[in-house]
Amino acid sequence: MKRYLYLWHRWLGIGLCLLMALWFLSGLVMLYVGYPKLTQREHLAQLPELSQQDCCVALAQVLSAGGESRAPRSIRLTTVAGEPRYVLQYGSHKVAVDARSGERIASIDEAAALDAARQFAGPGALSYRGLVDEDAWTHTRSLDPDRPLHRVALEDGTLLYISSSSGEVVRDATATERAWNWVGAWLHWVYPLRGGVLDRWWTDVVIYLSLAATLMTLLGMIIGLLRWRFSRPYRSGSRSPYRGFARWHHIGGLLFGMLALAWIFSGLMSMNPWRVFDSRVPLDTSAYQGGELHAEAFPVTPEQALQQLQAAGLAVRELHWRLVGGQGY
Repeated sequence: MKRYLYLWHRWLGIGLCLLMALWFLSGLVMLYVGYPKLTQREHLAQLPELSQQDCCVALAQVLSAGGESRAPRSIRLTTVAGEPRYVLQYGSHKVAVDARSGERIASIDEAAALDAARQFAGPGALSYRGLVDEDAWTHTRSLDPDRPLHRVALEDGTLLYISSSSGEVVRDATATERAWNWVGAWLHWVYPLRGGVLDRWWTDVVIYLSLAATLMTLLGMIIGLLRWRFSRPYRSGSRSPYRGFARWHHIGGLLFGMLALAWIFSGLMSMNPWRVFDSRVPLDTSAYQGGELHAEAFPVTPEQALQQLQAAGLAVRELHWRLVGGQGY
């Protein structure tokens, strides 16, 4: 039995050694440079103050223009390309409504994408890079309601991704972030397999590689304990039979084996293998909300809300409609 433990650990180690080294090094990079994303601070920083001039149509008209039979999950009043715009989120997709005319915005073309990028970036040369469904910096599922995405490059090398549904900038990826992420998240999550012929098997590949690495580490710890002399040392006087680098491998494995095992196993669990963390009952916030986002729950108009907030000395850049316990805010 011991012989098979040795063989499994040896060949798994040989087969996964490069991958393990890449996981460690890329994970170290990810501690300092995360995967590109547009933070809430960045999103709000590029927005001008909401203006009351010729704004805004009533919420009931907006919901009617959305053209959906169900209530939206969220409602926002924001500024896109210099114009006030309502953005309604309906689960898997978004709907944009012009806040002045109350008309639904059917599509976002190249010119509209460039205008949105100009609001975000300010003056400077822009380069339109086409429409993409997904690339190395937009793998996250949170962007699904915005796909396909318009891609615009700025003078400093930053890439902006603009939603084809709402026209908003939904992601920015600076040149520095992209450079570090080639040796960070792109390697760590085995993204070379994404977007190609192996895309449909990417999840399974990462899961089974993580499982094999977990098994390799566990076997190494078992072997390390079996080979360690707790009561009677070897002839050399050492409690480890190995010399040189192999001795450091033995002692280091015993000292840091549990840490390595926990690290690899947590990575395996982050992939939600075989949907073990999926719930049969989807998350339902209706009890917390106390109802759906209907216009009747919000008697205060956007103009009144803006007046009250501005009177309190607040520079309002975006309005959100929330329902808590049946009360509209």
